[in-house]
Amino acid sequence: MITGGILKDITFQNTKENDNPIEMIIQCVDISNSKVLSEQGGIMLVKPAHSLKKYVPLFDRSKNKVALDFGSGNLRNSMYLHRKGYEVYAVDLPQKNKIQCMPRLKCILPEEIKGLNSKIDVTICTFVLNIISESERNGFLGTLAEKMSPGGFFLVETKGFSLSILDSMIIPKGFVRVHCERGRYTIIVLYQYIGMQH
Repeated sequence: MITGGILKDITFQNTKENDNPIEMIIQCVDISNSKVLSEQGGIMLVKPAHSLKKYVPLFDRSKNKVALDFGSGNLRNSMYLHRKGYEVYAVDLPQKNKIQCMPRLKCILPEEIKGLNSKIDVTICTFVLNIISESERNGFLGTLAEKMSPGGFFLVETKGFSLSILDSMIIPKGFVRVHCERGRYTIIVLYQYIGMQH
């Protein structure tokens, strides 16, 4: 795990002419000894979630292009959205954040979501809802509803939940289900924020 580093350089390398899939090369510098760091000798190759790449043309229509990556981990989705021109808030626990920040990409803690001044156009949540507690899920979903732009999208990829359970957690917060697909072990659901109906 990379800790205490800042992002030094980002190089994007296309593996095919059609830019699909994209491998992102991230080099991080340790401030204390100026060495390039990563678990593999300085370079991390990461690919964004397939579900994100599938829906990003729809997300690109958003006006402000502000994204929240909840459970950002190795920043694979955050860096992909950053490259696409989004202002990104990468949300994870302190021991999971790989960098502090860079222009238009800020690593924040879950409790800092409430303090964001921006409305969120796109939220990505891949394999996080299934590993956090019920109270953490409820807190996150409530805060997310407060921070979403009208018409904003919420992409959930998870396992261990049925579609009806996901709908029962998310739809009452002001979302409607737009699309759903099931993998062998996963479920991918795209929701859109329409606001609380009174």
